[in-house]
Amino acid sequence: MKPLPVKPKASTTQFRILSHEKWNGYPVTRVELIPITGRTHQLRVHCAAMGHPILGDPAYGFYGEAHPNGGFNDAVIREMSPTCASFDLRKDVENAVQEHGRTMCLHARKLTLDHPIKNEQVSFDVSPSF
Repeated sequence: MKPLPVKPKASTTQFRILSHEKWNGYPVTRVELIPITGRTHQLRVHCAAMGHPILGDPAYGFYGEAHPNGGFNDAVIREMSPTCASFDLRKDVENAVQEHGRTMCLHARKLTLDHPIKNEQVSFDVSPSF
């Protein structure tokens, strides 16, 4: 008997563009992502679904094993996100990422949590290496 498909749970991510840059000569966009909900792979799926997968993402990126484009086909992506990178550009950038051994370009710049013993908030703020 085939298992019933799991209905995806709603998820929300706020984002803003920080800069347009070059990485190894390729145009890339640095964004700030703020997850409002906390679903598994939420940021990665949302970026892919907008036609802007995270560089080096082994699951949702160009060569992803999961659902490239967040599960949407290219026609839907183009309609939803006319600014998304072309197929050739995404392929070339991902090939360069693999050639340079670059890991996924996703970084938690700031984390704030409640200390389990001191009962106070602790924050960690670290700039990305990319």
